[in-house]
Amino acid sequence: MLSPADAAIVERDRRLPGLRTLLDPDAFCESLRRISHTPDIRSARPRYVRYKPGTSCLVAYDVTVGDQTVGAYARCHAGDQLVKVSNARLRVEVMGPLGHGLLADLDAGIAVFAFPNDYEIKSLRKLFEGERTPRRLRRMLPAHPHLQHAEPTILRYKPERRFVGKLEADGGPPAVLRLYPEHKFAEMREKAWAFKCAEGLHIPRVVGDSERYAAIAHEWVEGETPSARTLASDPALLDRIAHALAAMHRQRPRLSTMYSVSDYCRGVGGACEALEALGDDLGRRATRQWDLIRGHVTEQPWRPRAVHGDFTADQVLIHGDRATVLDFDRSGYGHPAMDLGAFSAGLIIRAIAGEISIGLALETAARFTEAYWHENGPEDHAGVRACTAGALLMTAPEPFRHRVEDWPAATVALLDSVDRVLAEETVDA
Repeated sequence: MLSPADAAIVERDRRLPGLRTLLDPDAFCESLRRISHTPDIRSARPRYVRYKPGTSCLVAYDVTVGDQTVGAYARCHAGDQLVKVSNARLRVEVMGPLGHGLLADLDAGIAVFAFPNDYEIKSLRKLFEGERTPRRLRRMLPAHPHLQHAEPTILRYKPERRFVGKLEADGGPPAVLRLYPEHKFAEMREKAWAFKCAEGLHIPRVVGDSERYAAIAHEWVEGETPSARTLASDPALLDRIAHALAAMHRQRPRLSTMYSVSDYCRGVGGACEALEALGDDLGRRATRQWDLIRGHVTEQPWRPRAVHGDFTADQVLIHGDRATVLDFDRSGYGHPAMDLGAFSAGLIIRAIAGEISIGLALETAARFTEAYWHENGPEDHAGVRACTAGALLMTAPEPFRHRVEDWPAATVALLDSVDRVLAEETVDA
């Protein structure tokens, strides 16, 4: 059954006839049983949404079939784009518990892709084709023959964006395998090779890549992601992470991605537009906040350095005295305040989730930026505050995208935190 908030979205967007089905797990199950001729489908849990109003919607589901859970995602399109759905039926597929790997309901404008079938990441299905898989892994990782019989364990998967899996087998070290759409591979390979290890900074070593399979593999790194409470209580750890970020910013790698001030503004503005599609009140509030932020961003000197682009504590692994930074898919040249703001926003988001208080998150974020400026100046309080608020705004559509049960309330909590950042409020932890 549709929630009231999801029903309002469906009501506003009449150009997507399949939207109601995709946002309603019960309706999706009913449709999937019908088009797959699989009556043993018991339930479906949505875990990710990518929504373009009036154009398309993609929803990733975990589907329970009998006593097993399988991944699947579905796309719906506006009426004049149904050719995309019908063309999907012509692609090579891997069969599975849902029968055919690719299913289409043209009346509803829906195409369903059962894992490992993916419309854009074409090499994904090639990892799960039985006897052919070892040969393909051998081509991807010729220097690591012990991994050719490994079956990937899924770490992260966003349909049509990227797949990240762990390869592990006897006889040698494990590796992380990343697969991309073919048109993104050259950019992702450039970023994977861009940064180097430095004092206090560890970068996972690339152990293989394959243009043919749009695949990149790097070493598996042991370590733990620090919790918000640990970061708040361990100034020395904060200093080490700040040192690692500063060491990364001092590098001058070859990167073709550039984040100008205009690019940054478009990113935040796009998030506000996404919120407007989810609800007029959310969109208006986010736009008012962005109007307050924009001036701080555009008026500050924009000093490009090599930035991570998505730097939060989730992208750091701590093992002893070593700090490893992960995932450079969004790296490029931009303002260092982008990374400082993203890290601060990540702490605030963890506070919203209940790990620590908002006041303690703000204090910890301030200590982190001070530790960073101790190595890489000059200080830029206004820029970091604006980029922290901007990062929170860009994150505000995430509760809807990740199907948080009460996503409107979670979104409001994020917008409330933007107000706190802009007002520079502090409270006792």
